[in-house]
Amino acid sequence: MSPVTESRVDGGQQAGIRTALIAGPVIACIGIAWTAMSPSTMSSAAVLVGLITSIWGTHRFGRLGAEGEGTLLPIATETATETETATKTATKPKVSVSDDP
Repeated sequence: MSPVTESRVDGGQQAGIRTALIAGPVIACIGIAWTAMSPSTMSSAAVLVGLITSIWGTHRFGRLGAEGEGTLLPIATETATETETATKTATKPKVSVSDDP
């Protein structure tokens, strides 16, 4: 495994991603509520920090890719060859040849 692949499935990094996916939207919602009650620079900063944290967490979660398979959420276990075989048999045209004009 390459160092990049090994770091993708690191337990500490997964915990950080989960935290970002939970804390980001919570901070954004608190910032929006705070801005609605009394607009200020700090409330706007809270909204921005929440949105940026959410985007970062979503990006990192998506970057786990196939190497991180099954580490955060279960993924379908059907293999590509099973899918290709099922698709080919389902879409195979039936050709009949007859001598009648």
